Amino acid sequence: QDSRKGAPGQQNPSPTPLLSLGLPGMWERLRTGTGQTALLGCLFFFVFMAYFMIQGFSATLYGPKLGADMEATLYLTFTISCFIAPSVVNKLGCRLSMFLGMMGYASLVAASLLYFVLNEGKGSVASPFSWIVILGGAVLGVGAALLWTAQGRLLLEYSSGGTDAGQLWALFWGIFNLSAVAGGLMTATYFAAHDSNTGSVDLYVLFLALILAGATGTFFLMDPKEVSGSTAATQVADAERLAERTGITSGRLTTSSWAEEVLETFRLFGRPRYMALACIYFYTGFNQPYQIVVMGHRVFAPAVLGLQLSLFYAAEIVGGVVAGRMLDAGTQQGSARGGNAKACLTLFAFLMGLGYWLAVRQEIRLASLHETDVGHVSGFAQMAMASAMMLIWGFSDSQIQTYVMWDIGVAHAGDGATQARAVGFYKMVQSAGWSLGFLLSPTWRLSAFWQCGLTSFVGCLGFGLACLTLTEGSKPLDSVRVPAVAKHLDSAKKH
Repeated sequence: QDSRKGAPGQQNPSPTPLLSLGLPGMWERLRTGTGQTALLGCLFFFVFMAYFMIQGFSATLYGPKLGADMEATLYLTFTISCFIAPSVVNKLGCRLSMFLGMMGYASLVAASLLYFVLNEGKGSVASPFSWIVILGGAVLGVGAALLWTAQGRLLLEYSSGGTDAGQLWALFWGIFNLSAVAGGLMTATYFAAHDSNTGSVDLYVLFLALILAGATGTFFLMDPKEVSGSTAATQVADAERLAERTGITSGRLTTSSWAEEVLETFRLFGRPRYMALACIYFYTGFNQPYQIVVMGHRVFAPAVLGLQLSLFYAAEIVGGVVAGRMLDAGTQQGSARGGNAKACLTLFAFLMGLGYWLAVRQEIRLASLHETDVGHVSGFAQMAMASAMMLIWGFSDSQIQTYVMWDIGVAHAGDGATQARAVGFYKMVQSAGWSLGFLLSPTWRLSAFWQCGLTSFVGCLGFGLACLTLTEGSKPLDSVRVPAVAKHLDSAKKH
């Protein structure tokens, strides 16, 4: 029952915000889980349109070595910060944590702008000011841990007990990846129109403005307990009925100490289920440094790469929608794990393997070239094969990303604190993959052919281990409740 429409024990609805005046229908749609997820996706659109442009063209903007070192530092601090991010999110709340996280992304842009000015516009030339960019990447890593942990918990709390978690994630993922499509098109246009590949002051100022716009928007997100039909709204209804019957009250923010929160995240390392899933978590970060940075920059010219990145992320959008519908169909039938989950994982594995088969063919072609030859594809056949490779990689990546978030939502439905810890664990392992991937991305550290083989091996191993978690059985979803509240409420009903 909607906790805002006269349910027994409910308080009167809070006053309608001024933004809703004159637009009642739009406001009612906005205060649903779908509406808030769409708004959340729009905020990420602004932030990551800037960040994806920086990440995708890091080798061009900073030079191969500085770009790789910055990305490796970023994901190293991301990994370390994920140990404490769940406790910060559970203590401060999702929206404030997201704002602080987005400001971390702004720090990299500010550092890049300072580096560009001090280096007199020679972005890809070795410079004594390189440490500024690396420091900015380190601060971004801390912010990213807060941002993605908070986003994961907030989105899952907007869900109706996990029954629509896949489709909400697909909606967010689609809008989020539109930022990469828009960023790729914008960057392709920029580099096609400018002789310099090192950027400009105007470009970095644009990046900064986009990120600050997204950060400001976090204050317009609704608390999940005010969202119609959400997990949190159901929890509030349970808690208020419990307070009426027993006098026991329950808050939504954790009452655990900081140390206890960090310890609970560490304990996930001791759970066989999460150890089995850790490999596929790692793959979701380890794959793209090879796919985009190593393969992309060697196969496509800079202007063409922008278009290919748009294709890659457009496939991410479509793949997320397909995976979300597949997974939620099984959930709504009362099965937490079943045939649809297996089908989603199998489709991911098939497409992943096909993508790496196409990559091996590209590596063979590149290895046959003379050292002075340019490896960029030319001609319709070569371009079609390389484009298919990027499209397949994008689609398969969204399949596994959607599956992971759906799995966390279903496994811990109604327990926001544990969901935050699980998301933090996932992002911790994922960012370790990103960090190692970017550290290895310069081909003088590890040859491109070996990077291809190692990345595909990790993906195959992760798929196999993830399939083992499906043997836990298919359990019907329980009602969406905070465990402690549900226990007391059920006890009260008996009396």
